[in-house]
Amino acid sequence: MNFEIRPLTATDRDAWEPLWRGYLEFYEAKLAPEVTETTWSRLMRDGEDPNGLCAVDGRGRLVGMSRSMLKS
Repeated sequence: MNFEIRPLTATDRDAWEPLWRGYLEFYEAKLAPEVTETTWSRLMRDGEDPNGLCAVDGRGRLVGMSRSMLKS
């Protein structure tokens, strides 16, 4: 199966949230909803560290996420 790695876009929010919740569950982290909002906002900002990346399968479904770290 082929995957595309690309920056997250605002339209990915609904698909990103279950992945984010799974990430938090895996690390047994409990965060206030405001932290999720701030995290999403940062992932959307150009030049912000971290900047969001996602993996999309051949059907266009978001199946993974990562972050890119900016280098100075």
